[in-house]
Amino acid sequence: MAMGFHMLFVCILFWTCLAIGDRSKDDMDDNVRRQRIQIHFCVSLRLTGVKIIHWLCLHHGAATLHLSTIYHWIARFQSGNNSAKDKPQGSCPLKLTPQVINQIRQAVTADPTLSIKELSVWFGLGMATIHWCLHKKLHLKKRPSRWIPHHLTTTHRLVWVNVYRRLLALHR
Repeated sequence: MAMGFHMLFVCILFWTCLAIGDRSKDDMDDNVRRQRIQIHFCVSLRLTGVKIIHWLCLHHGAATLHLSTIYHWIARFQSGNNSAKDKPQGSCPLKLTPQVINQIRQAVTADPTLSIKELSVWFGLGMATIHWCLHKKLHLKKRPSRWIPHHLTTTHRLVWVNVYRRLLALHR
């Protein structure tokens, strides 16, 4: 099948318009979806990966998908999977709800020596999520072996002021 590059360009654009015209509205970016459909069409024409990438770069310029992504979709379409949608991901990660934040607060209050890694395993959250929760939500800082409040309450401040006054009085 000897088809000029310009004729191929026109065919791909026409086929893409037909395929995208019926699409249901989902969260996929139009440009990404368009390129996936164009890759599918090129694979069905048995074009090589180099020619597909060349055509996509000419047509989309800087918005062209990354090379590894293009080769991923070429391999996927060549294997017989004709869907341009992403594979479903695993279950959504547990969100930091107010209940989970309160449970983390209670755990740290009960045992201030817990590490971020232990809390991560305990709650099934990532270490970065636990770290963010402790520092940004609960305003705690890790001191040598315990989690302590970063913001002292008025009562705590008064206790420390009295301690400092006694120490100053001892040195006078």
